[in-house]
Amino acid sequence: MEKSPNYPFLGLEEALGRAKTIFKAAHSHPMSVEVAADSWGYSPSSGSVGRIVGTLRAYGLTDTHRDSTERKIKLTDQALRYFRDEREVIRQGLLREFALRPKILHRLWKQSGWGSNPPSDEVARSHLKVDLGYNEKAARSVLDIYKKNIAFAGLVEADGSADEESETAPAPESNGGSGARERGSGAFQPAAAVSSAVSAGVGDDAPPGDGMRKAMFPVEEGDVTLVFPDKMSRESFEDLRGYLDIFLKRQERAALAGGGSAAAPAAAADALFGDGEEGVSSAEKQDGEEMDDDVPL
Repeated sequence: MEKSPNYPFLGLEEALGRAKTIFKAAHSHPMSVEVAADSWGYSPSSGSVGRIVGTLRAYGLTDTHRDSTERKIKLTDQALRYFRDEREVIRQGLLREFALRPKILHRLWKQSGWGSNPPSDEVARSHLKVDLGYNEKAARSVLDIYKKNIAFAGLVEADGSADEESETAPAPESNGGSGARERGSGAFQPAAAVSSAVSAGVGDDAPPGDGMRKAMFPVEEGDVTLVFPDKMSRESFEDLRGYLDIFLKRQERAALAGGGSAAAPAAAADALFGDGEEGVSSAEKQDGEEMDDDVPL
């Protein structure tokens, strides 16, 4: 059978189930791949084990490394946060980040312009096969996983209406292939539980509305403005703390990846929505393994 480009072996929901097994058994500690395979009901020599391990890494749920005796798998900070944090709005935001982390799924959402409304199955499979090089079986698997992840993570695309409370992401780039379609602004928002996480339409010079306050924080590149309610409940305050924590951590990673230069400001619009792709860990590079984030068929 013709080999296809890499793609996730499992949908996000099933991948989280595998990660939860690791969390229950090891929490934040490394676990040998052999033990993980046994907990998943596989023989360590099964070819599916490597695909599962690669898929968990592609979603940003785990890192892998090898010590002197065996290969080990460990949950990422984001995965630990997902399993530990009981606030639904935070968990939903992390789901959204995981869902489009694999390179092919991120590409279909953004460059191919699929968003939450992929084209008809015939057009979608043709794009995957003709333009992206997947064989028939792989194309069907990628399309199925894409649809399932969008539904499971609650990803919906904004309709561009004036009263839509969502942050606008860059318009999808058309690659000229059969799967490319015209779209609006490319704006999208998470499900209702998360849609209030980011507000839009407040200009830098606009005065805050009734019951609102504005705080400005000067940095070298310009002012950072925060508009917030004059009064917040304790629960809302904790939610805001969670949003800012995720935002600042992602901005820090972007700044480090860019050497503290223009990379950080350029990532600001995508920081809460996970449009950027992150590299593999140094442990994986030392392992000498394939650097792709996705998994072969």
